[in-house]
Amino acid sequence: MQYRRLKAIEKVAKVIKAHYEPQNHAKCYKQIWRNFILPEMGLSYPTFVRYIKEIKHNKEFDTIKA
Repeated sequence: MQYRRLKAIEKVAKVIKAHYEPQNHAKCYKQIWRNFILPEMGLSYPTFVRYIKEIKHNKEFDTIKA
């Protein structure tokens, strides 16, 4: 995996860990993307979803602190 992509995924994982709440629609993945990821990183929503899938699939991202 490319270093730059890995760093972007780590950054997304930190933001999700800090702001995501499963049953709260104001803090769902789409709102996290709209309020934090898009302005800061400029990622499209499909790329964000792909990174989420990679985070869930890869266990080393579970150790990331918010």
